[in-house]
Amino acid sequence: MKKVCNYTIIRFQPYPETGEFINIGIALVTNSGEFFFRVEQTKSKRVTDFFYTLDKFIFTQARQELINELGRVKAIVDCAQDTKKTALHFFKVLISPRETMVRFSEPGTMLIEDGEQAVNMLFDYYVNLSFATKEYQQQNLEKQIGQILECANLKKAYKEARIGTDSYSIRFPFVKTDDGKTVQAIKPLSLNHNESSKIIDQGAIWLGRLHKLSQHGNTPKDMLFILCAPDEQLTLQKAYIEVASELADHPNVRVFDNIQSQEALIRSIESGLTH
Repeated sequence: MKKVCNYTIIRFQPYPETGEFINIGIALVTNSGEFFFRVEQTKSKRVTDFFYTLDKFIFTQARQELINELGRVKAIVDCAQDTKKTALHFFKVLISPRETMVRFSEPGTMLIEDGEQAVNMLFDYYVNLSFATKEYQQQNLEKQIGQILECANLKKAYKEARIGTDSYSIRFPFVKTDDGKTVQAIKPLSLNHNESSKIIDQGAIWLGRLHKLSQHGNTPKDMLFILCAPDEQLTLQKAYIEVASELADHPNVRVFDNIQSQEALIRSIESGLTH
């Protein structure tokens, strides 16, 4: 059974005057009262090379204090009678503003099945930058959709924008508005990964974002996800179908496979505006 979790990205920011930071870990709490964390403990050089004027001892000491603090939180949560209330309390304490070298980001939300698996996935994404090798592919997919819209004389009707509310919003590269109201949002999404777990993890992130968007309201009546499928390997295709199906089950969301023709894509876009 899937759970809802909140997660925060742990950042090392020794010089707040510059606003520069490096992600060094993840902390996560589930709605069932579980607390998980993971902190980078081996790659000090990445941090000290970036903050080249910083004494390495300052970073390693701050990191160890962080690990100790998170370890104490987990021990308290695991032993608490009301783990749900205790976990949520300490998570809120962690992400509250602090004047230290270690900061915590605003929380994100996602649907998960396993907390430990989720914290490792988020760690790989935000700390190990696992997405970087696919960044060009994602940008190229968005560029292709923009070109299709332009050929169909629709490009001017769509702008990059964030949809949602002041408290929570999601960036979509193609958003159509009517009298100031968002009527359609299009999201090209590349799921062309070489591991099924990465496909499922990326789907979980977007399902979590959509879930959070629904909670905050102001959801457009039509959200079209244009998906780029992985190679024709059975396990990858199964993961892709699972993610596509879960996205399509979400209210106001339709899914389109980009291997279909441009004419079919334009018809799908236009059909979402007439419903």
